Amino acid sequence: MNNGRWNYPLWGYPENPAVASGVEFWAWMAESDVSTIDERWIGLSNALAGLFCASLSALPQSRTTVPIHSFRPEGQLPVYTSPPPNGPQNATAGQNYVLRHAVLPSESICTENLTPFIKLLPCKSYAGLAELLNPHKIFSGWWYGVGIHATWHDGTVEDPNAGLLELLYAGKTLDEMGEKARGGKYEGGEGMKQVPNEGLNEKGKSERRPPLDQQKRAGVKVRLTVGTILDPPQSSADVQSWSLENLFGKNVTAACPVFSTPDVRVRRSLLPVQAGSSSEESIRPLVPEPLLRYYAPGSWVPGEDGLGPKSGEVEWDLHRVGDIGMNLTMNRAPAQYKGDEAINPSTPLTITRSLRGFDQTRGAFSIVVANHLNETVDAWYMESVPWIIKPYLSSLKVEDVLPIPGGPNASDSQTSASSVIDTSKVIYHPPKSGDRTSPTLLEIPLRLPSRSFVYFSFEFEKKFLKYTEHPPDAQRGWDLPGGVLIPVNNKDASALSRLPRMYTTPLLADLATPDFSMPYNVILLSGSLLALLFGMTFNMLTRRFVLVPSS
Repeated sequence: MNNGRWNYPLWGYPENPAVASGVEFWAWMAESDVSTIDERWIGLSNALAGLFCASLSALPQSRTTVPIHSFRPEGQLPVYTSPPPNGPQNATAGQNYVLRHAVLPSESICTENLTPFIKLLPCKSYAGLAELLNPHKIFSGWWYGVGIHATWHDGTVEDPNAGLLELLYAGKTLDEMGEKARGGKYEGGEGMKQVPNEGLNEKGKSERRPPLDQQKRAGVKVRLTVGTILDPPQSSADVQSWSLENLFGKNVTAACPVFSTPDVRVRRSLLPVQAGSSSEESIRPLVPEPLLRYYAPGSWVPGEDGLGPKSGEVEWDLHRVGDIGMNLTMNRAPAQYKGDEAINPSTPLTITRSLRGFDQTRGAFSIVVANHLNETVDAWYMESVPWIIKPYLSSLKVEDVLPIPGGPNASDSQTSASSVIDTSKVIYHPPKSGDRTSPTLLEIPLRLPSRSFVYFSFEFEKKFLKYTEHPPDAQRGWDLPGGVLIPVNNKDASALSRLPRMYTTPLLADLATPDFSMPYNVILLSGSLLALLFGMTFNMLTRRFVLVPSS
């Protein structure tokens, strides 16, 4: 659940690629004889709507699509060779999995969604990084959002978080530590000790773990994410200072005892300039000094699922902060962006989408994709168009392919344009005839030449709506979900081409809208005349007339 527009050229790739505006919900589900996939999809969306106090009732009916190439499973998909111990007894090996994807761009996140999200954390907002979850600060950013991600792991891949330092709290079990933290009774630093390569068994007692290369954990991994983009306050014209306290209004005072690896990272663009550097920026070092590790600038260290670089990052371990807490503070010169300098070097792909046409019957989508790499990139572009828009697949065309200024000369534009889209592989699933609820799915394969801009478009028709089908604020228009660009990660490609998916900004479609003020005017006029007529008639029937002598 996000609000705002993620600026890829300026902010780079996010830690979590799911930055679509509004609500995005997708899941892989296996076929079963107990219940259908659609029944479980509706039940899951209703459960999440109740858990996070969100209006997700429109997702299963009018926003759900079944993409084929766009969203691949993160993690593994379980294959039941025998009936699971607590699952359906008819589960068999080789089950078919189907993807369900839905997006609702008009749903915004607010405090009533963040409050139940915080309640899912083991320490609530009493300890750890959760202390910084101040809704007044988070919801004042340019972009903000929360997410929940559940992935299945079959145990064949080592857990990257296994074998790290575990925190024991005075011999208490995990449940007891969580209860103390949830009750607000936890005091950081008291009774803590670090046990390398040790963990807690089911009874809460310390036990030696096997080596890292022998640890293979199977099960479901749940990851909760919170993100926001904030502007640090600028104390003067040439100094821009920031700290955790002035960004979030709070400070990290203690580590949550349940967490095994709580860390804070600061990326390369915020690092202090070393002495003797040729940079003109005047930056003081970060306070406190890094307490964990440092990634040298210029190195490319992909995160989980290749979510981006960690080049030039420094990390702090909250376990080592102790009772004094941690309030990162730094002064730096404000960033200046001019023209093409705003393009983040860690964002080799950029995409923009706009609407063409000014009438209320027809229009077109115009998409521009830029590939700043020196190699060709294969990708899929997906559109989930509401039923109010009817795309014309016959109008899909590549308008132009232009080289990026400053790069090597591109090949002939006509030849390049003909090889960008393979029309035989385009996926187009329109709604059935007479269906005024299901969206249209469009998946387009793209082959993006190196160092080039690709311009392509397709036209659509706007449907005429009944007066009962218009939204409450009909004059505002209809929200169209953003498109998704999914690069194909080839195994033989370089590290720079292992790129996450990207989203375009949502758009507003202007449809033919009646003047809803006229019915209200007619109702007011008719009601006034009826009240006047009824009042006069009722007055004549109930009033008694008598003659009064003049004397």
